[in-house]
Amino acid sequence: MRPTPTLSSALSESAPLIADLSAVTFLDSRGLRTLLLMQRNADLRRARLIIVPSVEIAALIKLGTAEVLTVRPSLATAMLAARQDNPAARPHGDATAPT
Repeated sequence: MRPTPTLSSALSESAPLIADLSAVTFLDSRGLRTLLLMQRNADLRRARLIIVPSVEIAALIKLGTAEVLTVRPSLATAMLAARQDNPAARPHGDATAPT
């Protein structure tokens, strides 16, 4: 199983891709494998993939993939992390921007 071209094309060096899985209640090994393949694609493209899991799938994603996948507990924290990684995505004068 390979990630769809749409997901692969969404990865770029210029902006992190946030996979909001907060409404997902079930993830099997195929879904986990797809996330790992997406991470590998992100690494090859020097892009960043951020995963936002639901409570139901968080333990599965963290089990054995904590060092591989970037996981954030909420969409808000994922978006903040993405903004901090991508200076072009920050509004001018953003107080959260690192100096």
